[in-house]
Amino acid sequence: MSVNKYALIRYQALDKCFSNFARRYYIEDLIAACNKALFDFTCDEKYCDPRNPGISRRQIFDDINYMESEEGYRALVDRIRDGHRKYYRYEDPNFTINNQPITDDVLTQLRETTLMLSRFKGLPHFEWIEELITNLEDKFHLKGAGHCVIGLDNNEFAAGIKHISTLFNAILNKTPLRIIYNTFCKGSYTWIIHPYFLTQYNNRWYLIGLNDNKYKEITHLGLDRIQSIEQENTPFIEDSY
Repeated sequence: MSVNKYALIRYQALDKCFSNFARRYYIEDLIAACNKALFDFTCDEKYCDPRNPGISRRQIFDDINYMESEEGYRALVDRIRDGHRKYYRYEDPNFTINNQPITDDVLTQLRETTLMLSRFKGLPHFEWIEELITNLEDKFHLKGAGHCVIGLDNNEFAAGIKHISTLFNAILNKTPLRIIYNTFCKGSYTWIIHPYFLTQYNNRWYLIGLNDNKYKEITHLGLDRIQSIEQENTPFIEDSY
């Protein structure tokens, strides 16, 4: 079974359930715990919709089998019968997957994560990234683990880079913004933008969001042309495009 970031989140959620001997976790409880963990990570509402739960029973059973396998964490999980139902917990109350040797799949995921994080090194307000990468490399011996196989545009001195932190937080917190923007040939405009995504192309950073004008259109704003940014007190419009 391939391990990705969503699988890792599920394994951590299950690990907490199996380690908690103060209550009984039935399959429905395990599904709920994994859905909550994934919702907290992604803010995707499919993980909190009772009519269409994001995680299936089959997925949980597959996850438990992986955690018990040689390729996984070699966990010993008890299935304890309680009438017509079963609840799940570790055989050893002191067991946790976080104390187990790291697997090749997880190591690959960590390498990919550090590669992604390295793109933010040098950006304003992202100084903590370098320390995090160093800690990951030291703890999991990732230094010199392989040669570079991907090149990403990056220019830490690019115009508009000062807006990255503000826009990043606005996207995470779903905050509409009042942006004064200097267009290429038509002067400056004031727009209400509902921010969705930040991307980099040809050494320029762009904000993708909904322009709250009469057309309600998705727009791309070059960060180097943004003059000012302020929070706008209006309901946030979700991305449905």
